[in-house]
Amino acid sequence: MGINRPRGYLGIYDTIILQKGWCENCQCYSFVRKGILQCCDARTDSTPTAWKRESLATGIRRKPSPGYKREQLLAQDHRCFYCNILFGGHRSWKGKIVKVRIEWDHLVPFAYLQSNPDRNFVAACHICNRLKSSKVFQTVEEARAYVETKRLTKDQSMRLLCEGIPASS
Repeated sequence: MGINRPRGYLGIYDTIILQKGWCENCQCYSFVRKGILQCCDARTDSTPTAWKRESLATGIRRKPSPGYKREQLLAQDHRCFYCNILFGGHRSWKGKIVKVRIEWDHLVPFAYLQSNPDRNFVAACHICNRLKSSKVFQTVEEARAYVETKRLTKDQSMRLLCEGIPASS
C-alpha cells in the first residue's frame, strides 16, 4: 500500500513561493519549472493543491511602511480593495449602520507567509478584512467574490434575525 501524498504543493520560503511536485522516478518532491521537475527533467502536470512552509521567517507582524500606505491608498482611490466602499463612509452591518474603518490586510495571509513585505498589503475595510481572515485564494477576483458572498450572507442573516424571521426561510 503506497503513501497518499499530494501530487504538488506551493513551498513557501520566506517571501518566495515556489511550486513543487512529486517525482515518481526520484521518489521525492522537486521544484517544478514550466511543467518540468528539476530533479530529473521529467514532465509533470501536477497542480498545487496545498501550501507548505519550507523555511521559517521572522514571524513578527507589522504594518506596511508609511510611504507604501500613502501610495496604496492613492492607487485604491481610498476605497476597500475587496468591496470598493470609501473609507470613512457608512455601511449596514449586522443590522447596524457602522463607519467603515481601514485595516491593512495581507493578500497572502501572515499565517502562511510569516513575513510582511509591503507589496503583500492592501487597504481593506474592517468588515472585509475579518471576513477574508486567513484564507488563501488563487486570484484577486476569487478573494473578492468570496468576501462579497460572505458579507451579503452574514448581513442578510442578521437582517432576518432582527426582523424575527428564521435565517433558513
